[in-house]
Amino acid sequence: MKLYRYWQQFKRGSHRILVRIGILKPRSRLSSDEDPPNESDKEYIIRLRNLIDEPEPKNPGWEFPKSALHFKKELTPYEQNEIQDYELVYTAGSRNSKFGTCHSLQQFTTNEGRYRVRKNDHIDYRYVVEKKIGEGSYAEVFKCIDTRNEKCVAVKIMKRPISNLYKEAATLLRIHKHGKGEESHAVELLDYEHFRKHLFIVMNLYDTDFTHYLAMKPRQETIHYIMQLRSVLHGLEFLRRHDIVHGDLKPSNILLNLNDKFNMKLADFGLSATSNQPVGTNVFQTVNFRAPEVFLELQVTCAIDMWSFGAIVARVVNGNHFLNEYTAAKQFALLLDYFGMPPKEMMAKIRHPNKFFTYGGHPQYCTAIQDENGEVTYETHPHDTAAIGRQPPGERSRLGEFFQGKENARILEFLNKCFTWKWENRIHPAFALMHPLFYAGD
Repeated sequence: MKLYRYWQQFKRGSHRILVRIGILKPRSRLSSDEDPPNESDKEYIIRLRNLIDEPEPKNPGWEFPKSALHFKKELTPYEQNEIQDYELVYTAGSRNSKFGTCHSLQQFTTNEGRYRVRKNDHIDYRYVVEKKIGEGSYAEVFKCIDTRNEKCVAVKIMKRPISNLYKEAATLLRIHKHGKGEESHAVELLDYEHFRKHLFIVMNLYDTDFTHYLAMKPRQETIHYIMQLRSVLHGLEFLRRHDIVHGDLKPSNILLNLNDKFNMKLADFGLSATSNQPVGTNVFQTVNFRAPEVFLELQVTCAIDMWSFGAIVARVVNGNHFLNEYTAAKQFALLLDYFGMPPKEMMAKIRHPNKFFTYGGHPQYCTAIQDENGEVTYETHPHDTAAIGRQPPGERSRLGEFFQGKENARILEFLNKCFTWKWENRIHPAFALMHPLFYAGD
């Protein structure tokens, strides 16, 4: 055992020397033994790792074995061995903040797939955790101090196992690659790596998201929020030009700083995709912001983001009561109530029509009544929970009922261009930027 340990230490030492003189590149811990379902995304982020340009460090860090001596009091026995794999160490966190059982058992993942970490512990011997600032289905986000550059950042640690583990890092890297020389209006990818079998990505820290900003008092005039959303349209146009679908656009995934309110950033690309692909079994969009073609498992294009954008604009004007149901069945019934039945050519393409319609092509939440002339009318089904509060689908959109008055004329016109059954007819971000609604405050 001693000979093996000495041999491992010799290999690490020789690798560090070859890196220092420029013969070898530093190891990436991304080349793990695990095989993710989406290998292409993993290969992409490994291959283009050098696209991330880091500034000159304010903290030069410590090389092994000096790092082990300098941070000796803060290292657990597990870390005393782990630290040997790091070319540079900037911090080891606080010994008192570490879960002793996790280190002794070498198990850092909870039963729910989260990475076990708490305040003053470190991530990747560089980031010191201050507090958790967010959590989603696939990841947790922490406010951390980047001890290399001495600034606060947001570190997003992915849960395990998830099928789209590398999706967000790959998409942010594509945005970073295409964004050279132009503004993407998306969060900037600062770093990404594996740490204890969890992928993490590092981004700039923002003051708040658009959901919380809308709830701040005193409430601003509606036109103030509309003007803020211009930056989101610029971001969506950037994505459209590069065939990237955000896939989960909603107010909580739009970030901003309070001293720069009109320069908002798109965030959370965990459900992103390439444009013009079938929905298949993939999950896209939160139910309240989901486009009809996603419900019907048809085509995924950048147009699904414009449907979500329209839903955001509607909420800015009408509050959280518009397009706000909690299950797919109820939300789709709401779409039928507000916008009528889908076009026949769209109905013909539905792969699983019995999900929302009967075999006769009628809405499941309604009872079809045929008169003596063969014309069909609908009545809501009294025993279907999706029918509660809903009306049968009409022949035309009911959108005008919710945005009445001269002051809402521009908003109604714009929303009619967003809420179309046919995604090819939906307004593009570039044309949306030229709509009078987004220049009403100039």
